[in-house]
Amino acid sequence: MPVSKKEMLHLTSFDFLSTPPNLEKAHRMARSLLGATGMHEDAAAGFLAGFKEAIDNAARHAHAGSTSKRITVNFMVGQGKVVFVVRDEGPGFDHAFYTSKLTDEDAYVRARRAKAEGRQGGLGILLMHKNCDRLAYEGNGNTIRLEKSLS
Repeated sequence: MPVSKKEMLHLTSFDFLSTPPNLEKAHRMARSLLGATGMHEDAAAGFLAGFKEAIDNAARHAHAGSTSKRITVNFMVGQGKVVFVVRDEGPGFDHAFYTSKLTDEDAYVRARRAKAEGRQGGLGILLMHKNCDRLAYEGNGNTIRLEKSLS
């Protein structure tokens, strides 16, 4: 559910090529923006970890390794909440499969096993889910929305 213009108190957008220095700059910018919201330090640290995972995933999966692709981030502060929307140029993925497994007791165990076997394990999705109040993929999965309450 988008933040309406009436609800929005602040919007910052940044668009960058998915290179390691740019990813670090985006993370620093997000930390600075989130710091200005007054969110509790522990909650902000977890939310930033989720954001970092989202942009790292976007960089990793947006292309087949040949060239850097663009990542767009929208940072919004609305009435009582903070939202990051991360969009990449990749083909997306079957996000419904991974998000449907997040409530299973064994999601963490399965994710670790898959990662150990060299497959996509879903640990990042689990991390984002645990550190957000709401996590939603849009469209084909190349856009993710992370929300966290300011209270």
